[in-house]
Amino acid sequence: MVTDITQIAKACEAAGADGLTLINTLPAMMVDLKTRKPCLGNVAGGLSGGAIKPVALKAVWDCYRIVKIPIIGSGGIMNTNDALEFILCGASAVQIGSVNFVNPLACKEIAQGIEKYFKEKNIYNISDLKGKLII
Repeated sequence: MVTDITQIAKACEAAGADGLTLINTLPAMMVDLKTRKPCLGNVAGGLSGGAIKPVALKAVWDCYRIVKIPIIGSGGIMNTNDALEFILCGASAVQIGSVNFVNPLACKEIAQGIEKYFKEKNIYNISDLKGKLII
């Protein structure tokens, strides 16, 4: 398990990476109490979707403050607000995954939602919002 993702981010940047994608699934498992067996055939698997968004946001925020290369935010983006949170934390772009299983139109809806938000707030470039989390 990674204890400090910023160290890995810095190492990737130093090695010449053009950007980072943060994050993917987290190691997880479930147990069936009736059978007392793991629910997954491989015992453990990856937890994804909305449950990992807080972890993903923190990873993006931490790495954004350390590296100069672009970050693609990923992990738990289910709607426009989630995508905008990743941008505020420093993502230059976002990756949509698990939500597509529930809503095949999610990518289009999120892109349109971001465009609407930018128009309402008179934001003309993602750089005007990226990393602008108010602390």
